[in-house]
Amino acid sequence: MDRDAAGSGMVIAVKDNIDVRGMPTRAGGRHLPSDPRAKDADCVRRLRTAGCVIRGKTGLYEYALGGTSQNPHYGDVRNPRDPRRDAGGSSSGSAAAVAAGLCDAALGTDTLGSVRLPAAFCGVVGYKPPRGAVSRVGVFPNSPTLDAVGVLAPDVRTAATVSRLIARRPAPAPRHARRSRSLRLAVPRAWLGGVSDDVRRAFDSVAAGLPDIELPSRELLCRVALTVAQVEGLRIHLAWLSSAPELYGDDVRAQLESARAISVADYLAARRELVRLRAVMRRRLASVDAVILPTVPFVPPLRRHYALEERRRLSDLTRPFNVSDTATFSIPIPGTALPVGLQISSNDEATATVVALELESRLAVRKRSSSARSRGAR
Repeated sequence: MDRDAAGSGMVIAVKDNIDVRGMPTRAGGRHLPSDPRAKDADCVRRLRTAGCVIRGKTGLYEYALGGTSQNPHYGDVRNPRDPRRDAGGSSSGSAAAVAAGLCDAALGTDTLGSVRLPAAFCGVVGYKPPRGAVSRVGVFPNSPTLDAVGVLAPDVRTAATVSRLIARRPAPAPRHARRSRSLRLAVPRAWLGGVSDDVRRAFDSVAAGLPDIELPSRELLCRVALTVAQVEGLRIHLAWLSSAPELYGDDVRAQLESARAISVADYLAARRELVRLRAVMRRRLASVDAVILPTVPFVPPLRRHYALEERRRLSDLTRPFNVSDTATFSIPIPGTALPVGLQISSNDEATATVVALELESRLAVRKRSSSARSRGAR
């Protein structure tokens, strides 16, 4: 993208759980009023101040409470890379709009992976900054402990630019990139169990030879994140569950009702464990510039109804980085039959951006070399 650093003229789409002045916010559900909002969310206001143009709202999974692109009220979001396949969620429409070239970038929200997951399925870049980097005033909540406002874009530089525009404070510019051979990258290989063969092949083509890093149990991180998100989500929806349960889709209503079984003691224990795990994760990540992983354990599946446990598998590799609250990108791995995302997480926003830019550049060079060889063979 050839835009100036101020973002003037950049066209932005906004996930419909983020307020935009003059437009309703329905958050993919049926309980919120259809009246136009009087004020922009803080992140949208910052974009307008920078000269960006707001194109419109994008669809999402109902109340951002799931990882697919299905919505029983407003229709499913189709994946521009293959309309038969799921576009991921919950920021489905934002990822699809970027992939279809309808905007220069889009805003999304990420509680358990909802920016990175659709980015991976639609073959675009998704960036989840640390949760405190961007104000959530004017954003319909999901889990106050885990929610973050993120960006979807066609490339890392655009995602980083938009992220700086919406930040509470100007984010530090990326430090001068180290020579590629000196980047300190590692892979938590114990987390790769359950990754499909096609995703594993794509990932190994990037990560071959990188050292292992020992991180806390992926299963424990995922369980803690899910417990916190379920209970906090139930609190937000409790009044509507009592007064108008019929307005929910079946899946979301069942999901919210299931959270009633989680005790206050279990929630408080999960919160304490989250604090402990966050400290451990950040301490281990301090030994490297970034860790890398696949973003989703499998490629975009055909659109269909998912069982709850299958839906939760979508975020097996993204949830841990909501617990760690680290700066995390998903970038496409080129040359695959279906989109595969590469996840990059670092304690430091500037370092995460440097690593993402470097890996994006390496992958682009590899793609060009592969294309040249293919043409030569013909």
